[in-house]
Amino acid sequence: MTRDDRSKAFRDLHKAIAALTPHLADPGAIVRLVALAAAVNDLENVSPSAEKLPEDVPDQLLDLLRMAGPEVAPKLLQQLAKDLIQCRDAIAQTTDSDDDMVAWRNGSHVVISLAGSAGAVALQTLAERLNLAAHRQDRTEAMRLLPQVREGISALIQRIEATAPPAHVAAKSGGHR
Repeated sequence: MTRDDRSKAFRDLHKAIAALTPHLADPGAIVRLVALAAAVNDLENVSPSAEKLPEDVPDQLLDLLRMAGPEVAPKLLQQLAKDLIQCRDAIAQTTDSDDDMVAWRNGSHVVISLAGSAGAVALQTLAERLNLAAHRQDRTEAMRLLPQVREGISALIQRIEATAPPAHVAAKSGGHR
């Protein structure tokens, strides 16, 4: 791909995002579109010839993997995925009782931490909103947020399961910072 082709592709992507914006009414969809626009800006500033770390791995997660070192990083990824699966399953079960609020509050609290550690800022924000709704006993808002939170958790689990800590990430810092 030539530099001109690359520039045109990014211009087209920016135009598509701008064209879609007025057609979205859902605040969650608008937040995701803004995040997409920011991601496009970030990608545009990446040199096409630069050595790339694994795709879709946020800096926060790479930092964790570096600190953990090559021996512990795979275990860290496994535990992170396991904890996220438990949270997703816990908040996914709705029984139409007050226990839901407790499960949503507790589960979202853990997701806030895990998502933040993994650099999943959009999921962290959604989990914070779910946590607030559960604290306020706002079942309507919680039910509106649940599908987005579950989807975000599932996406993060997939990203984590697809992440293998490359040797050069761990080796850059000698396993520790």
